[in-house]
Amino acid sequence: MLLLCLKEGDKVNETVVGELAINLKMKLEGLEKGLDTAKKKLQEIEKQNQQVQSSNKNLDASFIAMSASIMFSLKQITGAVQGRYR
Repeated sequence: MLLLCLKEGDKVNETVVGELAINLKMKLEGLEKGLDTAKKKLQEIEKQNQQVQSSNKNLDASFIAMSASIMFSLKQITGAVQGRYR
């Protein structure tokens, strides 16, 4: 709107400048709210990511413990079977 006034050689009056200032302020407020929303969402995602990483570590530890237990049991079974058939 300002450029249109300047192109046509009109004087830029206070009403036009006021409208532009209000529009700019509204757009800036909208951008700030959007940025705040994006920051909050990012924080939520980061928190969820940390929870998933912690869960994965727990699952890894459980899997290792279970695998060791299975290997120990298989070794005992193998030993018992070999002792029986000797």
